Amino acid sequence: MDLYDTLCPEKKLKVREMRKKKLSRKEATQLNREKIITEAMRLFLSQGYNETTMKQISDATELSIGSIYHLFEGKDAILKEYSFSLMDDSVFSSLENTEENLRNVCSSLVEVSCRIARILDTLGWEMSNLIIDYYSADWIDMHRDFYERAHPRDQVEQFLRAAQEYGSLTKNVPVGDILELLKVVAVGTVHRWIKTKGSYSLESKIRYYVTFIVNIFTV
Repeated sequence: MDLYDTLCPEKKLKVREMRKKKLSRKEATQLNREKIITEAMRLFLSQGYNETTMKQISDATELSIGSIYHLFEGKDAILKEYSFSLMDDSVFSSLENTEENLRNVCSSLVEVSCRIARILDTLGWEMSNLIIDYYSADWIDMHRDFYERAHPRDQVEQFLRAAQEYGSLTKNVPVGDILELLKVVAVGTVHRWIKTKGSYSLESKIRYYVTFIVNIFTV
């Protein structure tokens, strides 16, 4: 199993299932999009983003370069779409307002932070840097199109408010201030990791700093 399969095996399964069906035009277009993303990411991870050409993606997908450009403006658009797909609801599942999550507020926030960090660790510093650039170097206040899909700030903020009401998070500090501090810590940690060209595990640093910050506000 290669790096792409490890990162996101369900996407490969989805493409296989769609191939078995008799597809409408809309479904066929979606299948081609999934195929392009799958093969492009496999190439990006195996040989590097800058080293991968549209011709190689065309060869890997058995689609013409024109067909690929009809669906994506270029490699950056493919990477951007892929990063959107990673930030689905499963990433934020530890922020569901269950009693266990609210009781263990620190563990819940650390888990969602580490899931994002693991994605960036797997992608590597080069592609992570490109993704961060797309999102204005801000993991919470991201581009409007991403924000409309995942609502990351809403999910974190709602969870923090629920934790305050539950009693596991102090009410002496406004949720907005806690959120802003977490944002600054996360962005700073990711930027420092990128500057070192991924010389250490981002997940380990995120786990340490988020744990330290959240424990300041837990009750």
